[in-house]
Amino acid sequence: MAAHETEKKEASWPFSHMSSMPLPYLLILPIAFVLLAGFGWSQDEYIEDKVSDIWIPTRGAYAQDLDYAQSLGKDRLPYTSFAAMAISRDGENIFTASRLDEIRQRMEKTESTTIDWKGHKITWDDICYQNNAGRGTTYEFPCARLTPMDLFQEARWFFDETDRITWYNEVVRKRLVLPRTPRFGILSTTCAAQCAETVGLRTDPEFAVSQGYDASYAEPLGLFYDIGNMEMNHPCRQCIEAAFEPTMIRLTEYVKGSFLVLAGELTKFLQNGTVTASEDVQELTQRIDQYYGLSQSITRADVEEYYTYSTLRGMYARFGAAQYAAGYNQMMATDAGLLPVCLQLGLDCPPANVDAATGTAALLAHVDGVFSSFNTAGSPFPFWSLANGTGVMFGGSSPVSGSGVDLSGQPESLGAYLDLANFTNPSAWSPGYSADFADPITPDPAWTANVERNPIYKWFMSSLEISDNRCGNAALTGTDSPSDDYDASTAGLAASLSIMGCTKFDVPNANDEGDSPYNKQHFAKMWIDIHLNSPNFLDIVQGEDDPYTWTTSNGCGYSLGGEREPYSGRSDESILYNASRELYFVDEGASLGPIDRHLLLGGVFPPIEEYSKDDPLQKVEVIQTLYSGLLPADILNRVKNCNRPGGPITNMTVEDAEAILKSYKQLFEENWSEGYDDENNGDVQFVFCSDDSGAIGTTGRILRDITLDNGKLMAISICLIALFSVILLVSPDWIESRVLITLIGVCLVVLAFFASLGLAILIGIKINVTLAWTLPFIILGIGVDDVYIVLMALKKQEGYGRENFLRAMREVAVPVSMTSVVNCLMFAVMNISDIPAIYKTATVATICVIALYLSVLFCYPAYCWLDMKRQAAGYRDVLFCFKAQENDKDEVRKDVRQVWLYEKFYYPVMLGTCEIFM
Repeated sequence: MAAHETEKKEASWPFSHMSSMPLPYLLILPIAFVLLAGFGWSQDEYIEDKVSDIWIPTRGAYAQDLDYAQSLGKDRLPYTSFAAMAISRDGENIFTASRLDEIRQRMEKTESTTIDWKGHKITWDDICYQNNAGRGTTYEFPCARLTPMDLFQEARWFFDETDRITWYNEVVRKRLVLPRTPRFGILSTTCAAQCAETVGLRTDPEFAVSQGYDASYAEPLGLFYDIGNMEMNHPCRQCIEAAFEPTMIRLTEYVKGSFLVLAGELTKFLQNGTVTASEDVQELTQRIDQYYGLSQSITRADVEEYYTYSTLRGMYARFGAAQYAAGYNQMMATDAGLLPVCLQLGLDCPPANVDAATGTAALLAHVDGVFSSFNTAGSPFPFWSLANGTGVMFGGSSPVSGSGVDLSGQPESLGAYLDLANFTNPSAWSPGYSADFADPITPDPAWTANVERNPIYKWFMSSLEISDNRCGNAALTGTDSPSDDYDASTAGLAASLSIMGCTKFDVPNANDEGDSPYNKQHFAKMWIDIHLNSPNFLDIVQGEDDPYTWTTSNGCGYSLGGEREPYSGRSDESILYNASRELYFVDEGASLGPIDRHLLLGGVFPPIEEYSKDDPLQKVEVIQTLYSGLLPADILNRVKNCNRPGGPITNMTVEDAEAILKSYKQLFEENWSEGYDDENNGDVQFVFCSDDSGAIGTTGRILRDITLDNGKLMAISICLIALFSVILLVSPDWIESRVLITLIGVCLVVLAFFASLGLAILIGIKINVTLAWTLPFIILGIGVDDVYIVLMALKKQEGYGRENFLRAMREVAVPVSMTSVVNCLMFAVMNISDIPAIYKTATVATICVIALYLSVLFCYPAYCWLDMKRQAAGYRDVLFCFKAQENDKDEVRKDVRQVWLYEKFYYPVMLGTCEIFM
């Protein structure tokens, strides 16, 4: 008996203390819960918006594989992807001029998306994965994208002038001209025999026809195309590639060795005492320094560049000779008696006609002529009195302008003069000096003929000679004869012969001094490049042409110097026909090859594997454009680039970059998909999706929205629980009624739940979609159930005194504790799972059960004790400041719930007959 009393005393202790000092129990836990909820829910990121952090296992073999990949830095893609879809609303063909233009306008608007960050305007160029065409061209080339719109010329809108210049320098020159030109030199020399058929097809119309080609196939420039597009097993291509590398190696050694030997031989000449005059000594010393410096500084790239421009010199003459002769003869034979009047006036008249051989010689003389700042492109016709273009027509026999570096000599002469082949064998070495030493001072005729006229020597020495030339576009002058009419006629002819080849990018010019000073080699390359770009050769304009108006022939079906087909003004059939080809990035497949059209086209007929120019497209319903963006750490590095328009950004952090990327993804999506749900907003529906790499995208935002969408349902659930609880515990007896204490219990349960979530957030557990849509309803039910147990135990008591309170608490302590322990163990077992959605939900549920247990047993009873004191004092429920009337206390009413729920429904159904509502 004593033991039993002791046990009762121990079980009643917290509740006994609670009845004596209720205030701490009333306030401590609610305040703690409020603080936990406040701090937890005020965190910036409390919603789990990464699918991988919800469903990908964190233990086991797969998780170990991920950890290993992460240790190697291979756990993620190096970029984030956007998919922008355009769908025909009526399900019909989207490849029409109007619909394609609607897509183009939407692309232009979307790719122009900007956001402001701390005074900086962040653009797509800051975010996109690639916006360069080579080293040092970041921000100087359009952002890479994969889109079916690249089939059409109108997609060029995103190339600005800077982008076009980068494309010209990095693609046309570095990837087309520079690799193919020296190989053409190999074709013309080392591989002449193996390439004879290829050359014949491109230069002889009759031979081309005899081999089954059209006569138009005999286009010399086509050789330039063939070099890059012949199969690698073609005998000509095999010979070129086999010979190219050894030729460049040998030529590099030849050039560097020549200048090194020249420096050594002049040093011997200087040291033997033959030269005594101070000015001669100074000249020799300067030459020795120059030669030795060149021998050390010349690189393989420099030698390839020399070989390229030397080959272009030959191509200029070889490809232009026939056209030169035809134009010359036509000009002399027509043009209102130009030649007869010239002869009549006694001027220095040209011959009546020329042949191709004369044309070749004239063009070589032109390229080797002096550079003109008056009209740089000049004219190859030998009609003028002065080579710089300021003389009069038919006043001499000079062409106008030239590269300024005469490359007409023999490249081998330098090696023969120095006998480089035997230089390391003194007994066999026999240089071509007329004396015992090389003599540039006297000068030795052999030196002049073999060294100073050598094209290699001239080319590299021109890199040391400063020039004050400029690129000019002045019109060439006509004649200065006694006949004004004839002078007017020739002035018009001279103007028509004037090539305005200089662009603002050819510096220095009249408007741009550039980075002066420049050397002679700079102007030689400028002159050859101008003619390389001229309509007679590549026909390309720097700063104006781009991959859509000038194609490189890399892609199947594209020609060298051709263009992509436009859609404007074309019929649907024409657009579909022109689109029935391989799809390439702007470099025509040089980097990526043909793009898989399954990625970018949908609703296609005939199927993608079957359509071609022979069986063209009939319908395309969907097109998709793929964009790639940088991850935050890479954005941070990108915006530090000095080429960035508006200047580099140096105060950005990775966290800033992630926030920027997140905002940019959302705005990019909004701009693209604007009006997607408005059937009247155009013929095309625009739909967008971005991944969650780097920052949340479409999936993450949808996941976040779904997670937060439970708010209304949870509020309804709480209201229904509160309403049902009130219905069960309201009483017609104002004193016996327990509405207020019931609502307090519900509120405590809700507060404990949100406090538990707050604590979970603080320890690093984010609210995921599984937790949000399951746990609130389970936990609220468990908590309110415990509240019912407490209230029912109190209701069974026949009084309101302290002993009644303690007796009720002793009754509920064990069942509430047992159910809480069972619930905790149940949720704890779920932590065995390695799927975050399960074990994180279980962890939070465990916290919730503990919080509910504390609130129901160590806080809620204090409120119940106060309610019992209200009842003992005779105050009304809810309106607890007012005492109940005597008649309210004495009146006995039968509880309607007892009648309808028990007597009329439960008892007849479960325990008696089914006489309901009788």
